[in-house]
Amino acid sequence: MIKDSLVYLIPTFLDEQSVNVLPGYIADAITDCQVFFAEDLRTARRYLKLLHKDIQIDRFEWFAIQKAEEMVQAEFIKKL
Repeated sequence: MIKDSLVYLIPTFLDEQSVNVLPGYIADAITDCQVFFAEDLRTARRYLKLLHKDIQIDRFEWFAIQKAEEMVQAEFIKKL
């Protein structure tokens, strides 16, 4: 059986002190993910650690969307 692919658009906050304003289901969605496409990988990893302190970010597959856009777009479609 093939598992349905889901795409989560995870919002960010403007101030790192405002992490508590995001609904809890955002942190839950992160644990369901396997692949992340982010504009800035370093910032995205830091952001995920703020949202979910126990997260092991090394278990995810990461793609920077600002570099090699055609290749990343093809990978995105492939992952779906």
